[in-house]
Amino acid sequence: MIDEQGWFDFAERRPGPADKVYSEPCTSELFIPHSAVGWYAGWASRLFSTARLPNGRYTAYAAASVTGWIELNGHFIQHYPINKSCWASGSPYPNTRGNAFEHAGGAPGNFMQPFTPEQVNTDIRIVLDMQDHHKRNHPGIYNNLWKEPRRPASSEDLNATLYEHNECIRWGSLPTACPSERLRYAWGRIVTALNEQEEENDMSDERLDAIYRKLDGSGDPIMFPVLDAGAPNGIKHIPLSRLDYLNYKAYGLMVTDVNVSKEWQNLIEGATHPQAHGHVITP
Repeated sequence: MIDEQGWFDFAERRPGPADKVYSEPCTSELFIPHSAVGWYAGWASRLFSTARLPNGRYTAYAAASVTGWIELNGHFIQHYPINKSCWASGSPYPNTRGNAFEHAGGAPGNFMQPFTPEQVNTDIRIVLDMQDHHKRNHPGIYNNLWKEPRRPASSEDLNATLYEHNECIRWGSLPTACPSERLRYAWGRIVTALNEQEEENDMSDERLDAIYRKLDGSGDPIMFPVLDAGAPNGIKHIPLSRLDYLNYKAYGLMVTDVNVSKEWQNLIEGATHPQAHGHVITP
């Protein structure tokens, strides 16, 4: 959830310098992920740098800020409320209409390192909270952009919701490789989570949990086979939340097993679920 001041309730707050933002508030219409090309210590040295030119302006190195940072393990550090326009995406339009989030990793020699499942989980939680925030507080933005959020259909598409840093060139930002295809496995899951959230009903997690447990007839959590180099024969069986299941599948770690109910697999993937639920559901 995002509070009235623009802070995510699950984020660690580490406020950045108050003057490293535009005077114009951010409308938070866009979600723009970045690759940090490195680690937090390097980013923090830049964010909190006070180095200035003789004319009093920040140096090019110091003139940077983003809404937040996401570690490899999914830990979310928020530097600015979502209503602050950060110096992140290269030009005024995406900076005053979008929230940028740096993702740890993608360091030199490994630029295309995929976002980890934990990072994608945090991205999903962020976009779901942004969707809910607009639904509750900004019906115009919600109906125009966040009711059915989507990726741009072309390089000229200005009416999408989910852009990468390199796609901000359409608004005058300088060309960049960022985020270097690190989201190639992630966008489908993020969009799916947003669309499923709109189909959510008021059924309690406890009732959904009971339905899922009942599917295999035992009442016990259903155990899924996943690849694990440290397990006998390279496979282990573990209970998975719905989101974890999609993570494992997206990364090619699921194993076909006749002992796993096909009905459950269809249900958890949203193919036959008449009452889809967008949050984590532990079977």
